[in-house]
Amino acid sequence: MKTEADSNDITEHPHDDKSRSYRCAVCDKRYKTKGRLATHMNVHTEYDSNDITERPYTDKSRPYRCAVCDKRYKTKGHLATHMNVHTYEDSNDITERPYTDKSRPYRCAVCDKRYKTNGRLATHMNVHTEDDSNDITERPYTDKSRPHVCTMCAKSYRTKCELTKHMNVHTGKFKCTECGRCAKDSVTLKIHSRIHSGEKPFECSVCGKKFRQASQLATHGRIHNGEKPFQCHVCDKAFSQLGTLSKHMRVHTGDRPYNCHVCSKTFSDCGHLGKHMRIHTGEKPFKCPMCDKAFSESGNLNYHMRIHTGEKPFKCHVCDKAFCQTIHLVKHMRVHTGEKPFKCFMCDKAFSESGSLSVHMRVHTGEKPFKCFLCNKLFRHSGNFNLHTRTAHSIEDWEPKFHIHAGADL
Repeated sequence: MKTEADSNDITEHPHDDKSRSYRCAVCDKRYKTKGRLATHMNVHTEYDSNDITERPYTDKSRPYRCAVCDKRYKTKGHLATHMNVHTYEDSNDITERPYTDKSRPYRCAVCDKRYKTNGRLATHMNVHTEDDSNDITERPYTDKSRPHVCTMCAKSYRTKCELTKHMNVHTGKFKCTECGRCAKDSVTLKIHSRIHSGEKPFECSVCGKKFRQASQLATHGRIHNGEKPFQCHVCDKAFSQLGTLSKHMRVHTGDRPYNCHVCSKTFSDCGHLGKHMRIHTGEKPFKCPMCDKAFSESGNLNYHMRIHTGEKPFKCHVCDKAFCQTIHLVKHMRVHTGEKPFKCFMCDKAFSESGSLSVHMRVHTGEKPFKCFLCNKLFRHSGNFNLHTRTAHSIEDWEPKFHIHAGADL
């Protein structure tokens, strides 16, 4: 009688079927030989550590160690397969991977991820299917893609192994001693523990920045190699991270899911909402260590610090004049280009700065905001006011009294 080899359910494997007669007492997986069961049992051993100092040499279960990341494997073949992770790992471009390299020949047409086997690619493609729901009530029983359902939270999984790992979160098998958070397995717990220990074992070979996870290092590497694998299908703009693409898509959809509970203003990004809330709270968490001035945004503090350091990183390529802010450089460049983007709608006169346009508009409105409180004369420009105080009243650097008035200028 032919049995379904993929099933681990004892009810689907009668005792007279000898194909998978050896059953794991821990996770119910079944195997054809006692040797394979014995090899599998190493998964449940207490040796979860990759540190050679914590694994005696008499333990032969994982004798093959990766020289790059210290992961250990049971066979030399498994180690050789793992080493492909460190080979060609930065490039998803088929032109940069020779056809003779058979390690990851199967490529996803949606996100460009690559896989060693067609089966793994087929499994990955489920990520891009329209059926994203984990709710068993929304998935018909004829759908076999996620048949393993958690009895505690109704999440469903493709394999029994995935469900077993998920159940560890509910049972607390792998629990952080620092914060009590539960992980699905020992590897996830080890990665989480680095938040508390501060350990960052993955270092960028270009800039030396360190990370807790290899995936974080891979994402960071795109800053240096310029790789942007996530492309917007609307405007073809590309991004180095999937999350950044998701945020960008709100530009096209108009989605603004983050609401201010004070003034009901909406935002497309949670970070923008956080900055906005400081308007209501008055919070200024970014303090200058040199003069105690505080700011609501880190960028403003960075600009301010250049007052103390004298740093002027933005340099004009025409005359070598330097500025502490990009906006000042942009304004300066109009001196060389002759650009005057601010136009008066009444007389079509144009200006290189918005402030100059505002001053010019007083010609049309008759506004005179500067008043001498000694003789009550009014002035349209602060320069004319200063000249008046020096010549008529012999006063230097006198602050004008602001007053809005329409009438003739000096």
